[in-house]
Amino acid sequence: MNEGGAKPTRIQHVSNMSYDKLMRYLDELEGKKMINNADTLSLTDHGREFLKQYEKIKDLIERMGLE
Repeated sequence: MNEGGAKPTRIQHVSNMSYDKLMRYLDELEGKKMINNADTLSLTDHGREFLKQYEKIKDLIERMGLE
């Protein structure tokens, strides 16, 4: 997603995910306050922080030679 947000249908198209499954994931992310689900979807500060920490963990795993 870019800083301006994205429409759920765009995410569905790019992810090639069924509508029902996508909506379950979006509901969960919204419940965890990682996204705002208004007219367009956008990351919250909490969601951005999660992604930053995820990238750090992913980099560490790669440096260790694990998959």
